[in-house]
Amino acid sequence: YSAPIVITQAGRRVVVCWTGERLAGLDAATGSVVWDVPFPHRRWIDGIITPVWDRKKNRLFISCFDCGSLLLDVDTQNLTVKKIWQRKGINEIQTDSLHILMGNPVLKENWIFGVDSYGQFRCLDARNGDRLWEDLTLTSQARWGTLHMVQNGDHVWMFNDRGELMITKLTLQGVQVISKAKLLSPTRGQLSRGQGVTWSHPAFAYRHVFNRNDEEIVCADLTAGAQ
Repeated sequence: YSAPIVITQAGRRVVVCWTGERLAGLDAATGSVVWDVPFPHRRWIDGIITPVWDRKKNRLFISCFDCGSLLLDVDTQNLTVKKIWQRKGINEIQTDSLHILMGNPVLKENWIFGVDSYGQFRCLDARNGDRLWEDLTLTSQARWGTLHMVQNGDHVWMFNDRGELMITKLTLQGVQVISKAKLLSPTRGQLSRGQGVTWSHPAFAYRHVFNRNDEEIVCADLTAGAQ
């Protein structure tokens, strides 16, 4: 499921692809593999998130529901990478670091923010993967509980599986919800769990947000109340 991204490494354009069993870098001009790192799955192939590229510190991060998280250091002089850390829990319930299903995480300085397998929103120390804090209020506390994040300056916009759009601020101490509004009602077409879910990633343009469930698409004005 994971979409490839293009980065610049050692003066070359490299396509980063998360395949079924590995994270690989391909020369964009020729398609040849210039580096690859095994990332095997234990039970099923569920690599969904797009690899996260930290341009400032030359790091790549991936995470999945089944097999935990991997952080790589990307060499800026040569077409090589080095594993900084890789962590996974005993299973999908007893997790370590992050076991993300579909909501792309955020890398900020020395922190990684993301949603674990059952909706636990976590902050990790990017240096080693240790958990710094956990929040259980931002999305559903159920299997595949998730939310999507979009950075906007110092703030992070979040859209959770309950259909709520939030403006938040993430710090080493925790998450601050600045504003929250109901954008959509969950539907059961995507997942027949309880009252259903809203899993679509929001799109932002011209100070508006667009999103959908299985019954409707909505556009909301984000300038309301602006001075």
